[in-house]
Amino acid sequence: VYIVDVSLEVFFNSGYEAEPEFFQANPDKGRFINWVLVGAVVWPTAYTPAQQASMIQDGKVWEVDQLPTRIQNFRGMLHQAPPAGYDTVVYYVHCQAGCDRTGEFVGAYRMTYDFPDVASPTPLIRDIYNENCAECGRCPNYFSSGAQGWYCLTMNLLNRTNAATDCT
Repeated sequence: VYIVDVSLEVFFNSGYEAEPEFFQANPDKGRFINWVLVGAVVWPTAYTPAQQASMIQDGKVWEVDQLPTRIQNFRGMLHQAPPAGYDTVVYYVHCQAGCDRTGEFVGAYRMTYDFPDVASPTPLIRDIYNENCAECGRCPNYFSSGAQGWYCLTMNLLNRTNAATDCT
């Protein structure tokens, strides 16, 4: 088994250094990727629809999290063949608690590619949010929830067919 450890952590969180050190010492076990997510300080509801569109189009919303690019990159990784000598690749995407940044990432993936547990054919962002809450045992924090709202608006602006139809 080859492990791809996708950490959504910031480097100053306790215990962070153990993962990159492990894969540096054991490159035959897999690889470490650090995609820092911080969420959204201001929710999209603080802006008019025209301001939201402008902020998304000029790239300011995703300067740090780079979520649209990272979701596409992750999807690409999922469709790659395992490295030579391996039959299986395990993708381990996580933050420290597994609810906030992980919820932001998983929610964005679901908005882009699939809704395996959401019954509605045109899911609302609250359906995705509720799935994140149920899976974690608590809901993503303010920053990660705001980022999911921005991501939903971004997908709608790009006319992605799987995006949630109501981003509120």
